[in-house]
Amino acid sequence: MPTKSKTSGYSSEKNCYILNMNKEMAMEKIPSVINMNGDHLNTSSTLKLADNDVIQKKDLSMNKSETDLYDPFNNRDKTNATSDSGALLHLLKSSLGSGILAMPGAFKHGGLLFSVVGTFVVGFICTHCVHLLVYCSQLLSTRVKRPSLGFAETAEVAFQTGPERMRKYSKIAKEFVRASLFATYYFGNTVYVVFIAASFQQVIENHLGCTVNIRLYILVLALPLIPLGIIRSLKYLVPFSAMATAFVMFGLSITLYYTFDKIPSLDSVHYVTKAEHWPLFFATVLFAMEGIGTVLPIENSMHNPHHFLGCPGVLNIAMSVVVVLYATVGFFGYLRFGEATDGSVTLNLPTTLLAESVKILVALSILFTYGLQFSVPSEIAWNIIGPHIKEKYHTLGYYFMRGTMIMGTVLIAIIVPNLSPFISLVGAVCFSILGLFCPAFIELIALYDEGYGRYNWKKWKDIFIIVLAAVALVSGAYGSILEIIDSYENPKQGNLTVSCLISPSFLANYEGDILDQLRWRRVPRYVTLFEPSGSLGQTRQGNKKAMEKTTNGRDIKNVENSFTVICYDLPKENVAETAENDKRNISDFVSLLHVLKSSLGTGILAIPNGFKNGGIVLGLFGTAIIGFLCAHCTCLMVRTSQEMCKRLGKPFLSYSETIEAVFENCANKQYRRLTKIAKISVDVFIFFTYYGTNSAYIILVAQSYKEIIENHFDLNLDIRIYIIIIGIPIYFVGIVKSMKYLAPFSFIANILLTVGLALIFHFLVTDMPPLDSRPYIAPISRIPVFVCTVLFGLEGIGTMLPIENSMRNPKHFVGCPGVLTIAMTIVVVLYVTVGFFGYLKFGEETTGSITLNLPGEGLSEWVKALVAIAVFFTYGLQLTASVSIVWRRLEGKFSTEKKTTAYFIVRSAMIVGTVLVAVAIPNLGPVISLIGAFGLSMCGVFFPAVIDILLLWDTGYGFLRWKLFKDALLVLLAVFALLAGTVTSLHDIARTYA
Repeated sequence: MPTKSKTSGYSSEKNCYILNMNKEMAMEKIPSVINMNGDHLNTSSTLKLADNDVIQKKDLSMNKSETDLYDPFNNRDKTNATSDSGALLHLLKSSLGSGILAMPGAFKHGGLLFSVVGTFVVGFICTHCVHLLVYCSQLLSTRVKRPSLGFAETAEVAFQTGPERMRKYSKIAKEFVRASLFATYYFGNTVYVVFIAASFQQVIENHLGCTVNIRLYILVLALPLIPLGIIRSLKYLVPFSAMATAFVMFGLSITLYYTFDKIPSLDSVHYVTKAEHWPLFFATVLFAMEGIGTVLPIENSMHNPHHFLGCPGVLNIAMSVVVVLYATVGFFGYLRFGEATDGSVTLNLPTTLLAESVKILVALSILFTYGLQFSVPSEIAWNIIGPHIKEKYHTLGYYFMRGTMIMGTVLIAIIVPNLSPFISLVGAVCFSILGLFCPAFIELIALYDEGYGRYNWKKWKDIFIIVLAAVALVSGAYGSILEIIDSYENPKQGNLTVSCLISPSFLANYEGDILDQLRWRRVPRYVTLFEPSGSLGQTRQGNKKAMEKTTNGRDIKNVENSFTVICYDLPKENVAETAENDKRNISDFVSLLHVLKSSLGTGILAIPNGFKNGGIVLGLFGTAIIGFLCAHCTCLMVRTSQEMCKRLGKPFLSYSETIEAVFENCANKQYRRLTKIAKISVDVFIFFTYYGTNSAYIILVAQSYKEIIENHFDLNLDIRIYIIIIGIPIYFVGIVKSMKYLAPFSFIANILLTVGLALIFHFLVTDMPPLDSRPYIAPISRIPVFVCTVLFGLEGIGTMLPIENSMRNPKHFVGCPGVLTIAMTIVVVLYVTVGFFGYLKFGEETTGSITLNLPGEGLSEWVKALVAIAVFFTYGLQLTASVSIVWRRLEGKFSTEKKTTAYFIVRSAMIVGTVLVAVAIPNLGPVISLIGAFGLSMCGVFFPAVIDILLLWDTGYGFLRWKLFKDALLVLLAVFALLAGTVTSLHDIARTYA
């Protein structure tokens, strides 16, 4: 039997790592002033930092189940823990700072289109790497039984508990991370110095008419920098931090006002620059966006650290906001100022009083942030230097060291006053290492014993990130060094240019005195809320005493006992179903976004073609009416599902389960025998809808690339050849089984589609012909195609019940102004707008997807490519719905050991089937209208109306049975759309062969 160690640690069959608890407790007693470098930093002149090498190898073994019982989250000091919203605000503040003002300069290096896509890609990669770091920190905390680990400690423990041959490098790994953190923050302060000097130089010389070298301004700046940088206690820096935040927010607001004033056309700037400038773009975006040094201190201070990762999670929400804001400011800033864009967009502002006040305020905000930013490298340096200085000289030595380091930032700024290439170098080297290389390498080492998943995909993914970091490092460093050499060989008066601003992001406001006012907030746990059993003041006081009685606040049972658990929206008879209802944790706003996402997709690209088959007037009114009918039918489906849940005592039902339940419990018993037929029919129509849509996707992608390729090469190949070629990469996207592996593809697809739609709208509203150039109403024979095309674009009914089932307040989904009503109003308005302007622009030449009407040059080809890639990445997610329907009926026919093989054979056959359907019917327009006619008219209109009739059989249909007549009318409309649309679509398909 393995022996049990009294100390905590990680164990395996051969080796065991145990913590020296005396050293660990010694570290916990040291007051931490700042935690920005990932470690407990000692700034006291009287206390010696405990040895961090606390993990020692022993030839012991421990029962693994005992190790698994350790939960680092429950062993953290939660006396002053931060709520989810507080952590979100801190993360936003650490990533959103003056760095956002540098984004237009970054866009100048990449070009308008390339930079938009590049910013989202870099944001996604940075977010993923932060996720890796936090995940590994939590995993390793469990492994070595420590409540939390910093950045450098995470690297050290990863190596100490990793492969045998790598353990000797644990100390080197820790110091490597520390050195990277030091370089990043220290040179960030150097950027601050140059930016402040450049701003004041511009303002002063505009009013005095003199020209003084920027080096003199930098030297003068040393006077206020030394007293600000020498401040040791963070609580004295809090007022400066507060003023800095206010100044930069005000400055950003006014800057955006000038940015949006007199925006030129898109053709005034480069869409894509030369490839040699791309490394400077990526380095600048990395330098502005990365706040990885602040992440672990924030996560370590959370009351519910498990809410930091995941979806939507604190990290994902914060980074989504950051990336969108950075892309927006970069896009419009570069569009407004073009090639004249400076490193900070404030330097492009005019010489008016308001603009000059903005320059001064932003410069002051960065000046006030200098001391807080400077604390990080100074504490790292003191941890190295301090132990070598006699104790009686600690205070003097500490201040002398800080003063010397402050003058170092000033001297570096004097040596390289045109900091553009230098900051690109820092971004390329420091942030590619700290933000990309380190998290990926740590995960490689940390997961060595546990494995890298199916096909070692995590291993290959981490290797890819490491290679990407190496490419960014080498190419960015090479380009930056060349520019530094060039700036000395060909000196220019361009000293106002600053390539990038580091976000004052690395603000160390997550420890000590700064958050004292934000403590003691309670976070709801699923559907329960912890409420004080007494008054608020008494509870706070009592809880604080309870925490003080525990060991370092780790045992929180006493605190939780002082709260009462209250369940919301759960009748007493349904308390047993609390676990099921815990899944209902999505807010109304998030549900609204999900409904919009499910209804706003590639279908919007087909709406102009729908208008072509309906005419201008019928298109406008018809789309609005069909939108109203679709929203009403969705409402019927959701209300019916909710009613059947009440009758059957179930928490929620899917679409087909709702159909089955209504027929099975119908008051008229003769309809009950149709239960099985009804459920099969629903599955068939849903399958046809999703499977047919996958074929339409393939046709759209093939047609887009056919136009792009043949526009540049002297080719004229049949579209079927492109479909077959595209079938090869489509297979690898479609064969992915797990939804979580498809999530990155869906994320990229959403970004590309959004960018593509924005650019398409730009094309649609330029050079529009007059209204009388288009027919107001099309021939009546084409109206069924119009109806079916709009149905294809609008209907997302297959996703509505899963969204409603996951809501925290499902009763808010329907009603007025419920989630459904708001979402469908937005969708209909957007569809009407795109359809109207698209048809007005291209007339009778409008194709099945509006992207295929764009001209074959410049930006339009990029739009085609972006949308095609977005559709391509959506294929796998779309295929999963139809595969799941087929697999439910086939799964029982295979033995357990053959199910995996059988599943992949079925999925592969279905992928090949979509390609064959596309080869057989390569005309996009008729395929879309056929899907709308045969699938969506039944799923979206017919079945909701039928089950509403059956549901109300015994309760009545209202005054004069108006609900019955209304539902009967909907059934007739659905049947008409089915028959007329199918016949017309098949006729159009036959004409393509004729």
